[in-house]
Amino acid sequence: MNIMGSRLLGVASLGVALVALAPAAQAETSTQNRAAAEVLFNEAGQLFRQGNYAAACEKLASSQKLDPAVGTQLNLARCYEKIGKTASAWIAFVDAAATAKAAGQAEREASAREGASRLESLVPKLLIQVPEATLVEGLEITRNGEPVPQDMWNVESPTDPGDHEIKVKAPHKVPWSATVHLEAKKLETISVPPLEAGPAESEPGAAPSGLGTQRILALVSAGVGVGGLAAGTVFGLGAKSALDDANKTCSGSTCNDQPGLDANETAQQKATLSTIFFSAGAACLVGGAILWFTAPSGAAKPSDEAARAGVSGVAPLLGGDTRGLLVEGRF
Repeated sequence: MNIMGSRLLGVASLGVALVALAPAAQAETSTQNRAAAEVLFNEAGQLFRQGNYAAACEKLASSQKLDPAVGTQLNLARCYEKIGKTASAWIAFVDAAATAKAAGQAEREASAREGASRLESLVPKLLIQVPEATLVEGLEITRNGEPVPQDMWNVESPTDPGDHEIKVKAPHKVPWSATVHLEAKKLETISVPPLEAGPAESEPGAAPSGLGTQRILALVSAGVGVGGLAAGTVFGLGAKSALDDANKTCSGSTCNDQPGLDANETAQQKATLSTIFFSAGAACLVGGAILWFTAPSGAAKPSDEAARAGVSGVAPLLGGDTRGLLVEGRF
């Protein structure tokens, strides 16, 4: 046997082997998937005949995913064409033509090529330009929520007509977004500008807060103030009750028995505590208001804001004749 004959025999043997392996590859698709794909395909046919093309396309896409078939792919391409998704339809026709050719289905291959040829000139294209100055580590681009692979940047990509939202983000950068409208036969270009520097990430273990340290302290102070007023009210009511008991046996500061004296002393003690807590509560509320309204605006980091404010703690100040608010820090 000459050399040419040996090569032909090798090619023929390889072809037979591939044909033998084809049924085995198809058998890997589970019976359940095939059954589900068939149901979806039939449902899609009914929806298509009813004119509900969008729903039919979803069913066909799901059927194709479960059990890929040339017939399903061709119908999906025609369905996409019906709803104006010319780029999706064109890609489906091209894929169907290649699959049909590999399977030796000449009629279906011709039908798919005819569909692709019909749509090719109508398909819009989108060029997402990413200049060198924009390229940073971790840069991510999405179109309508779907990632755009880096090998599709700076490439004219067939895209369905309509509005498309482009979003760009990267670590430590301010995100950028834009919407582009595509029309048949046209190429639209959108250039991604260099992203502006964004706020640094929070330190590990630090809890982020949109209020900032000073306003958090203001809320704490206000909370203490409300608690002080509540305590002052309770002691005030207790003082009144004890005074009522003392008045039953006492006339002013003169009492006829020990219970009256005790009740009178209790009333004075509770009245004093009520005054202390009312004063401290009011001071805390005023201090909280001052801290709140003098807090820096903007999205400053809590640590930076605390440093600017010089505030490290707030507490009521009680003792002797002193009533007030203790604010600790540097001023």
